[in-house]
Amino acid sequence: MPVHRIEVWPAAEQPDPAAASAAASAREALGPVEAASAKVYLLEAPLEPASVERIARELLADPVTERAVVGAEPATGVVLE
Repeated sequence: MPVHRIEVWPAAEQPDPAAASAAASAREALGPVEAASAKVYLLEAPLEPASVERIARELLADPVTERAVVGAEPATGVVLE
């Protein structure tokens, strides 16, 4: 059965408190760091791509404060999951 990955990120203009907390903790040991956070959902179901997009947009992400990405957004550094 296929597994579909959906990432839900804070919208560009929204704060990211989870990332801010992680960066503050890492800063103590590593110095200046940048961080970003996302919720990751894995759906194991025989779904059409349009259905996965709709689930991401309408059920998993708040359209005012978040943005959904089906699949994985390209990483620009170290990724911790």
